[in-house]
Amino acid sequence: MKKKVAEFSQGAVYAYTIQNEAIHMTALNFGAVITELKTSDRSGNMENVVAAFPDIMDYERQQGPYLNAVVSPVAGRIAYGSYSMENTVHQLSINNGCHHLHGGTGGISRQLFHVEEEEQALHFHLECRHDMDGFPQGTYRYDIWYRLSGNNLIIEYHGTPPQKSLMNMTSHMYFNLSGNLRESILQHDLRIDSVEKLKIHPDGHPFEKEKIEAGSAFDFRNLTPIQKRYKLGHPEFQYTRAYDTPFLLGPNGITLYHAGSGRRLDMTTDAPSLVLYSANYFDDENLVLNHHRRGEAFIALALETQDLPNGVNIRNAEVHPFYDARHPYKQKTVYTFSHM
Repeated sequence: MKKKVAEFSQGAVYAYTIQNEAIHMTALNFGAVITELKTSDRSGNMENVVAAFPDIMDYERQQGPYLNAVVSPVAGRIAYGSYSMENTVHQLSINNGCHHLHGGTGGISRQLFHVEEEEQALHFHLECRHDMDGFPQGTYRYDIWYRLSGNNLIIEYHGTPPQKSLMNMTSHMYFNLSGNLRESILQHDLRIDSVEKLKIHPDGHPFEKEKIEAGSAFDFRNLTPIQKRYKLGHPEFQYTRAYDTPFLLGPNGITLYHAGSGRRLDMTTDAPSLVLYSANYFDDENLVLNHHRRGEAFIALALETQDLPNGVNIRNAEVHPFYDARHPYKQKTVYTFSHM
């Protein structure tokens, strides 16, 4: 179902809704933003489990949180906007402190896509350039699919650069399984199959791999209350405020659970890493969110599956950050919703 909801500076914005018995989802052609994702709790109540703006115009006005948008040509920070490819140093635009973040000002999170409606699926297509942000010249082609299958939301990403280029795609969805932002995500339990993370430099970028110490603030190998781990503290929190952490993933995925509602989210992905972000700066951005909630830290949780952020600048990162027409970027993440 398609409905015009706003007129942005780039053109008309439409909302598209797909649904089945388990999931109701609405997304915009702007940034492939998901504005509503409803699933049921243990009592059968269908409620929204993502943070969103109540005013559609805020998706154009607000530039900070990338709220439920898809980001590319690169997800995450590129340290100081600089990287080396084929023995040549390349400089990208700087749009986040001293770093390049989420593709810069011309990233796809603020572009209008062409959308094709399929049976319980949406296909987003975009062709655009990124040379204004320092990427190779030419047309980048993006295809993103949102598919519903039973209690699964499946997101597939396909990106083809015009020539050899950095590329890394992810969904910046912010989850809160309590429903309608009723409780903080500190009241959720989290499991991440990971024994390694990336250390965060005081300047804010990931810069090297390290083992996760058992029982530490970053140990989510078993389903554990987020609040319990966060209260342990960590020196990185002095400059990240809380979780803004890339985890190297094992094969057993991610689980988020809210005991109060019984809602559970299980995620599987073919991406090698997950960035966990706890909305640390939402209070600084003067956000007004859905259900009359003010933006605050821990109001929602981003679970961003992707290649290692800043992997091009991390020694022994064991990633393939460069793609071309013969080797396009591909990624698939499955979100499975249930209740207990």
